[in-house]
Amino acid sequence: MKIEKILYTLTLFCAVGHLPVFGGEKQPNAGRSSLPSYGYTALAVGLGTPVSLPWGSDWDVFGLQLNLVYGECRLLRGAQIAGIANVAIREMRGVQAAFLFDYTPHDVWGWQFAVGGTYANRVFGLQSALGINFTKELHGAQIGIVNYAEKCPGGFQVGLVNFIMDNQVPLIPIFNCYF
Repeated sequence: MKIEKILYTLTLFCAVGHLPVFGGEKQPNAGRSSLPSYGYTALAVGLGTPVSLPWGSDWDVFGLQLNLVYGECRLLRGAQIAGIANVAIREMRGVQAAFLFDYTPHDVWGWQFAVGGTYANRVFGLQSALGINFTKELHGAQIGIVNYAEKCPGGFQVGLVNFIMDNQVPLIPIFNCYF
């Protein structure tokens, strides 16, 4: 579908070109997310992953990850805050906040906030951005200029352009929910 390809492209653009490609159907445990982590930490602080303490990006964070530029962890239970972008490779339960982009290729349980955009495979909570919110499955809310969900078993969208692709009317401005 043409609109889906446009939204995928915009999402990739917001991701600064560093993040994995969103297109295609990957297995949930395929690739880097299936590798074991170094362990867990309650606090990770730094300039940007991997230049942080503890060193590297293959840590599970159970607490706070605070980076000036870019934050990346394997599994997040807590808060991840960065100046530019955040990535939680496996799953995020808590809060992700960044200026440009938040990315979680698996499940988000909590709140993703970014000025540029947010991406998660499944959202159980809230995605909010001044730009684009993108998820394959929405169980909660999306608030932003452009909101996109392939499926919405339960939830709603508030924004200028709202897409729920499995809805009878996929595009509805201002307010959209599953009918």
